[in-house]
Amino acid sequence: MDYSERRTFSDWALEKIRQDIQFHRKIIFSDEAHFWLNGFVNKENMRYWAGENSHVLNEKPLYPQKITVWCGFHTGGVIEPYFFIDDSGHHDTVNGDRYRAMIIDYF
Repeated sequence: MDYSERRTFSDWALEKIRQDIQFHRKIIFSDEAHFWLNGFVNKENMRYWAGENSHVLNEKPLYPQKITVWCGFHTGGVIEPYFFIDDSGHHDTVNGDRYRAMIIDYF
């Protein structure tokens, strides 16, 4: 976000506060994170090399299973985590439609 975007947002927020003194109480801060179910923590890319049999295959899924969790907070406190999972309990890919449904259905 550059200076002009920050300035535009600041001007917008100040105008909203002028219109409604309680406007700041209507703001929800949120974030989401991915948690790998196999215990993997993505700190950096790592490679392991060994001098033993280089023809032994170590097969593993291309993409490990993970779950996306959303959480938020506002002046009333913390909004409990929301787990993006489908009806069968499997991880759901987060897209605009699922995110919108979470906002509408969860609140």
